[in-house]
Amino acid sequence: MKITLLLKSIIPTISQFLFLAVLICTAWLSYDYGARQSGFSPTPKRDGSSDLPKIASHPKDKNGDGVIYISPMHPQIQQDEPGNCPICGMELVATKVSDAGISDNFSEGEHIHAPEEKGYACAMNCVPPLTEPGDCPVCGMEMQPVSSTTSIGDSGSNPRKAIMSPEAVSLANVETTPVRRGKATKGILMVGEIVEVPERRYHLSANVGGRIDVLHARFDRDTVEKGQPIVEIYSPELLAVQEELIQSVAALERWEKEGNKVLSQTAQESINTIRRRLLLAGLTSAQIDTIEKGGKALDKLSLESPVGGVVSARYVEQGQYVEKEQRIVTISDYSVLWAELEAFSSDLELLAPGMPVRITTPAQPGRVHLGKIDWVDPISSSDTRTGKVRVIIQNDSVELKPGMYVRAYAEATLPGEPILIPHTSPLVTGSRAVVYVLDTTASTPTFFGREVELGIRAEEGYIVLSGLVEGEKVVTRGAFQIDSSLQILALPSIMNPEKTAKEQHQNPEQASTAGTDEVSLNADAAQLILTPYLRLQLALAADNEVEAKREWTAMSDAIHLSGNQPLEVAVSGDQPMDITSLRLRFQTVSNELLTYLNQFNQPIVHVHCPMAFDGKGAGWLQVGREVANPYYGSKMLRCGKIVGEVKP
Repeated sequence: MKITLLLKSIIPTISQFLFLAVLICTAWLSYDYGARQSGFSPTPKRDGSSDLPKIASHPKDKNGDGVIYISPMHPQIQQDEPGNCPICGMELVATKVSDAGISDNFSEGEHIHAPEEKGYACAMNCVPPLTEPGDCPVCGMEMQPVSSTTSIGDSGSNPRKAIMSPEAVSLANVETTPVRRGKATKGILMVGEIVEVPERRYHLSANVGGRIDVLHARFDRDTVEKGQPIVEIYSPELLAVQEELIQSVAALERWEKEGNKVLSQTAQESINTIRRRLLLAGLTSAQIDTIEKGGKALDKLSLESPVGGVVSARYVEQGQYVEKEQRIVTISDYSVLWAELEAFSSDLELLAPGMPVRITTPAQPGRVHLGKIDWVDPISSSDTRTGKVRVIIQNDSVELKPGMYVRAYAEATLPGEPILIPHTSPLVTGSRAVVYVLDTTASTPTFFGREVELGIRAEEGYIVLSGLVEGEKVVTRGAFQIDSSLQILALPSIMNPEKTAKEQHQNPEQASTAGTDEVSLNADAAQLILTPYLRLQLALAADNEVEAKREWTAMSDAIHLSGNQPLEVAVSGDQPMDITSLRLRFQTVSNELLTYLNQFNQPIVHVHCPMAFDGKGAGWLQVGREVANPYYGSKMLRCGKIVGEVKP
């Protein structure tokens, strides 16, 4: 009995031991088999050697597996475990120590030194590079080593220099394009409205005094055809003249029968005089002939439309007495119209009479009308810094109507053959622009940053006024990645054009301004945007959906003309369908516009409503200190608090 109990207690322990032993043997055999399949054997040979290659030491290879993880965009970012680059967010690439810059072709016993570390840089460039590892004292991120194998930056004549491996160039999708000369065209966007041509406006007046018995054009905007009766006038004076004509015709017949040539000639002259009087009174030759043959006077004088068009104005009512030469109606011919447009002052010199223009209107989506510039205003407005441009449009189908809001596009050919680079090449901040040029003489991909002076942004690319020559290759894709690599090393870049980060931090008072340019803002564009924006704010405050939609369209066009990318994103997409969606989109535009206008000098009130959008709150801009809430309208028109003033 005791033996049985003893066996029962021992057997589980033995089973566990056997299971553990089998597990260890299986793991060892699997590891040994995998190593042999890859060509290496971890087991010693008879002579004591091993097939396992000697791996050179590396400061980041802490686990000794011969693999480190490097950022393809920022090779100074290296670590011994997978992750993402703290600068660009790209996934780190597993790299053998040999591929990271340490050769594995060495003789037995040779010692390979790790790359010399120059210092430690903050990934966010908060402080200049430090000599000791640790965390950034500003943002807390781990300082990354800058080693001698990091071939980015040069203290020579051009410190803005980047040398990249072919693999890094491929991973960054860096592309270059040769600098070329060629014809350049600039697309010019304009906005405005359709107006009628004054020379094609006709006034119909009474040629004799009398009473308006019938007024066919009873309403303004009536459409009439050429020759259509407009008004019928009863005129006693006209009846008397017709009676004279009838009597003169009868006298002529009588004298001709009697053969009295003298009296017959006198009667004929009288008839001719009366006919001229009736023609001047408004009767036609056919009507006068009818009176002569029938011997019966017309009771009313019918005045007909001289052209086909629209009754644009009516000055009398039916039954009213009118005097001679009193205006009755105005008829406008819409077969030819004008588009009165506004163009920026900088574009006026590129526009000339006769230049073709494409006209579109939101009222007719997808429909394009063609016109030609008829006149360009030689003087621009001092308020908006825009000039008037008049385009003449043939409108035979009468699709366009006066008052329609239109957009216009003209393409101007620039003189000569300037130097051109693609739009994606320069990194632009304020009035400065930097491009990266490929060094075609280097054996490895080498790029030099160079400041250039840009001219007009043409359709084919930017015009370069200075800084590049024809044939050089500029980076068209990946320039920002190259520039950010220079930033992390505290070398001159787009944000630090003159001094390094170390030099800037030596004088903290100047660090905020050193190496940066004042933002060059277009006050003309701001004024052009503000006008429809403020009208939109008032329309929303008044719950006027129709007016708000119209001003949204006008504001969107002005924003697209300004070229401000954040504002363009804010108004992009479909047209808001109702006042609720308008108010949602208005909030986004207000936030971006507030940032944009903070850098100008004209005061605009910034108002905030804490209750808008279910308590989330929203702000807007307005002129004047009396709150007019665009999010609630008449429900809570005065809800809001002035939180500051912007100086646009």
